[in-house]
Amino acid sequence: MSSGTDARTIEIGIAGFLGCAVAVLAVWHSGIAAAVPAALGLTALAATDLASRRLPSRIVLLTFLATLAVAAWDASRTGEWFGFVQAWAVVGAVTLGSLLVWALTSGIAFGDVKLLGVASFIPALIAPHLVLSMVIVTLLASLVVIGIRRLRGRNVSRSATIAFAPPLLVGWLVAVMAS
Repeated sequence: MSSGTDARTIEIGIAGFLGCAVAVLAVWHSGIAAAVPAALGLTALAATDLASRRLPSRIVLLTFLATLAVAAWDASRTGEWFGFVQAWAVVGAVTLGSLLVWALTSGIAFGDVKLLGVASFIPALIAPHLVLSMVIVTLLASLVVIGIRRLRGRNVSRSATIAFAPPLLVGWLVAVMAS
């Protein structure tokens, strides 16, 4: 096995460990079982975004469908459909708002639009106002990343990009823990 393969295996292992840790924290604090597939998927997407600046649609879709399936199962088990439907409405509003930002500016990529929709479901399921908290913390974490890049002398021009999924994962976890 080459050292490149060894390094990639270690990176995948670290991402898996972090995903499990985030999932345990999210479920432990929120009590929502659907936080498990959301946390695992968002962590995998953050690792992928860091490595390749790509958010594979298959992982985004799988994360969303798995999160929805567990949330629907939980809602059917408890009879709490209002929160489930309300979370869907919030996801729709967030997705439409971020689509508008995507269409009118160059500050967000289309993969980030899909990611925001997926990430907003669990905070919206807990309490809709937590989605705003998630977005604010995400933007602040993104500014920290940009500040660090600037301090390190890296390109931070308007055309420079950052991986958005890691700051979004931070914002998601803060929102879930704030419940």
